[in-house]
Amino acid sequence: MQRYPLRGSNGIALMKEIGLLMAIYLAAASMNLCASTYDVPPWFKFDEYSAISQKAQQQRLKDFIFQLLSLPNQIAVIVVYGGEKTCSGEAELRASRVRQFLLKRGVEPHRIRVVDAGYQRQWTIALFFGPSDAPPLNPQELNSFDGHLDLGEVKMFRSCAGLK
Repeated sequence: MQRYPLRGSNGIALMKEIGLLMAIYLAAASMNLCASTYDVPPWFKFDEYSAISQKAQQQRLKDFIFQLLSLPNQIAVIVVYGGEKTCSGEAELRASRVRQFLLKRGVEPHRIRVVDAGYQRQWTIALFFGPSDAPPLNPQELNSFDGHLDLGEVKMFRSCAGLK
């Protein structure tokens, strides 16, 4: 096997070509790395609950707050669903209560978002974490999951008297 030294004008040209090919390869690899990080959903579902005791709800919210405060670059998203039998404003009322609980325990207002995601068989609250610059969770995405009810399937009451 005969070896050719990389000297002279041909050697320099070859080294430049190799360097250019390596730069192109590395640029392509880094673009693939960036693309793959955006393929990962930015939102993490921490918990979801429905008809549980107030004590159990508070403990779950305390756990959520603990995690949120340990993640300074993340925000909280409270996703609320009204139930199959509900009253006007029930989901907003439940979300407001959760939001107030978070605020009273030290979560800054700019780190809390609320999404009214429509209706399910049972009222539900889902708690998510995500980066503040992530695309928002929207009801259309959330309603793609099983269990979503259209408004025509919901019995709406006039009053929320006795809502717990």
